[in-house]
Amino acid sequence: MSTSEATHPSVNRAVQNIWPDCRTPRASLTGGAALLVVLIAACALGGGCAPVYHPTTVHTPMLREGGAVQVGGFATTSGLDAHAAAALTDRVSVIGGYAQGEAEQSRCSAPIGADCAEVPDDRRRHRFGEVGVGYQRSLHGPSGFHGVVHAGYGRGWAEVVTHHERTGGHEESAEGDYHRFFVQPGVFFDRGALQVAHASRLSHVRFSAFEANGARAEDRGHLFWEPALTIRAGPDPIVFGVQSSLAVPLGGDVGYDYQRFTISVGAQLRLNEVF
Repeated sequence: MSTSEATHPSVNRAVQNIWPDCRTPRASLTGGAALLVVLIAACALGGGCAPVYHPTTVHTPMLREGGAVQVGGFATTSGLDAHAAAALTDRVSVIGGYAQGEAEQSRCSAPIGADCAEVPDDRRRHRFGEVGVGYQRSLHGPSGFHGVVHAGYGRGWAEVVTHHERTGGHEESAEGDYHRFFVQPGVFFDRGALQVAHASRLSHVRFSAFEANGARAEDRGHLFWEPALTIRAGPDPIVFGVQSSLAVPLGGDVGYDYQRFTISVGAQLRLNEVF
């Protein structure tokens, strides 16, 4: 046990058990009110509504040829994601992404219409950016099936704060920077108006400069298997789609809370077919 954990016995509880239930959020979420229903459903399915690790939308660009360039935007259960990808050749590509999110949740249990100004809101915030490279090749000739693998690196930051009303408003918090290395094999099917992809992202997520309840905690790293299914449809150059993904920890105790289930809804634009 580290010195900080010995001095602050609530460190592990703060890291893993902050915001354990899913009361209805009172303030707005990044991504708009339309995302609220999706968020509540994901909390019910995934458990853990105050993660410090938020898996981002899995990259599935489905580039068709060298010179292809596309950008995309997505509303997710954690916030907003943006992607970009470019094919350097028919087989080699580069990818990049940025994600951010913010949510507040009222702990006020007073009757509707009562003044809750003195009751602090729980909150969670995160931001993350990453870059990577990809390699793909066609499978079975003109069938529309392609095999692809991506690998990359990203850095981010996350914070979560909760207040326990039953203990007099006691506050617990967790905050830290994190690094993620990932390798992601997958396959996709592209027949013009319909595109389907499956990818299995292996992510090693390591938190550093980690603090719980104001006390410095030891660095924490863990490996996750993050399978994702993506379905898109629409006329070129714009396609609309939905993605669902899981975060499955591999090995022992993770040491921090994480988003277990993610839904992403958005659109992608093929710039090379516009200009």
